[in-house]
Amino acid sequence: MYKYKQDINKNIFRGYDIRGIYPTEIDSDTAYTIGRGFGSYIKSIGKTHAVIGHDNRLSSDELYEALKTGIMESGINIISLGLVTTPMLYYAKYKFGLDTGIMVTASHNPKEYNGYKVYGPNGGQIVSGVDKEILKENNISAIYSLKINNKKLQKKENQYFYI
Repeated sequence: MYKYKQDINKNIFRGYDIRGIYPTEIDSDTAYTIGRGFGSYIKSIGKTHAVIGHDNRLSSDELYEALKTGIMESGINIISLGLVTTPMLYYAKYKFGLDTGIMVTASHNPKEYNGYKVYGPNGGQIVSGVDKEILKENNISAIYSLKINNKKLQKKENQYFYI
């Protein structure tokens, strides 16, 4: 369904997030590739789970589904929150004892934008670990580890909790 994208615009990787214009700079294949890179990166540092959510932008559902698929195919278990605000994702990370996750959002940017807030070790916002895994050799090359373990992926979808 989704394809690993070899030609991601490296300018979407900003200092504190990943964002660009949908669908010219960020599309579902970009989201899938970012998911694979994120999953491979957090796996390389010993993480096995991540929490993900998305905002209410029109393009967020599509990008969320592709991102989710990429993360799961990298062998990472996810807690899929669906439509939430960024503070709700922060709370879910705390509630489930996780420090890794991604929020699909372009925050305060105009409606034609979308992107990702990426959270890594110690719960802080990261981009550098993910973009280094994705942006190797000539803009894009093989993600750090595209090997999918033969283990069964566990989907942790529609986990509900109350604030």
